Amino acid sequence: MFGTMNRWMVCLCLLLLPWMAAAEKGKGIGGVRMDLSQSPGGNFDRTAQNEELQPDDTFSERFIEAVEQSSTPAADITGLARIHVNRNGNDRDWLTDDRYKTAWNGGPNGWLEFELPEGQDCFGLYVKWGGELSAYQLEVQDSEGTWQPTGRARKALYYNEYIPVDGLRHFRIHNSGSMDFCVTEIQLLGAGCVPDWVERWKPFEGEADLLVLSAHPDDEVLWFGGTIPYYRGERGKKVLVVNVTKQPASRKCELLDCLWTCGVREYPIVTGGDVFIDRYASQTRDIIKMWGEENVLQFITGIIRRYRPLVAVTHDFNGEYGHGAHKACAWGLVRALKLAADPAYELTGKDAALDPWQIRKVYIHLYEENPIVMDWRQPLTAFDGKNGFDVACEAFKRHRTQDSGKYVVRDSGKHDNRLFGLYYTAVGPDEKKNDFFEHIEAERGIEELSAEQ
Repeated sequence: MFGTMNRWMVCLCLLLLPWMAAAEKGKGIGGVRMDLSQSPGGNFDRTAQNEELQPDDTFSERFIEAVEQSSTPAADITGLARIHVNRNGNDRDWLTDDRYKTAWNGGPNGWLEFELPEGQDCFGLYVKWGGELSAYQLEVQDSEGTWQPTGRARKALYYNEYIPVDGLRHFRIHNSGSMDFCVTEIQLLGAGCVPDWVERWKPFEGEADLLVLSAHPDDEVLWFGGTIPYYRGERGKKVLVVNVTKQPASRKCELLDCLWTCGVREYPIVTGGDVFIDRYASQTRDIIKMWGEENVLQFITGIIRRYRPLVAVTHDFNGEYGHGAHKACAWGLVRALKLAADPAYELTGKDAALDPWQIRKVYIHLYEENPIVMDWRQPLTAFDGKNGFDVACEAFKRHRTQDSGKYVVRDSGKHDNRLFGLYYTAVGPDEKKNDFFEHIEAERGIEELSAEQ
């Protein structure tokens, strides 16, 4: 269902781009200094949640005809292109080696230049960023051979990012920010609709139905099984995924691949800064001391008040296999649950003005009180009959740096990802014990996937 819809609906979505860009016409094409600052305290990156993706310029009628009016998916034409780099030429092959652990670094003034054969034009770039998100411009050469921007500078919003290109044969993408220009993978697309495998993220807007609080990329499917494909993909809930620990770009790219496979289209929250460093600690007190108790409480309470979820789910109090970061997620959530609803508890920075919020239900993985057993094996229409467990297994394979065989998605055994306990409820005890949203009458809806894409 996702694949069939995306091919047609992406075309409809892209029809809005020329109109949106036309509203900006007349502002000139000179470079614009972008705000590259992180959120207060540097605890996590909310950039993608708060900034709108602005088009570079008006797109030509040729672009509309070649991309938006076609029902044929665009071909990957990367192999036809000559790619030039400003430096580190020996690392150029890393741009197309299909490995996230390798990344080409062009430095603060980095650029990638693309040359295609006559008659072959590029209508889209699919970039996997390999370092901190910076800003960039698309440029073409004028009659004198001088590189000129095609539009305004744009800040990269997503680690896996699709960039529309207005049918160019010879062009480059140039860093316009202050940080190093790092790319781990890049692909060029020809004419046609954007293929299903190209991730086109959008910021999470409004209130969440379900908050999934996980410590690391891959935890979201390893320990929570079919939670995300079932509630986001099948039932259309607004699922906000929060990854707590700081991770390299490679793990963030894998997280996005995993979530896209699970049906998520709203960008998750991924932490930044140097607060929630990912170090193993078996004891909760050790990881909380390292991170700072108030940092943890401010972070999770801020998430709850900003996105106002109805239901939240997180790790086992014992950390599944004993990981302190897993334990810290559970420790922090049950305390932030109370603080978020308490008007006397004050947040700092941009979250200071947020109103209190009471989550309706909180589920803890493997919690023995008020147990609930989820059935992830039921067929899901949104995934062409695949069940949530199978989708979770497929999604876990997107975490290629972690798929060593040591950890496996399981719905049995001591880490059974079907087993949860109702830690808190404001709507009464579970009776059917097979649905996180049982007894929540005023469930927030979400537009059908066809409409949103």
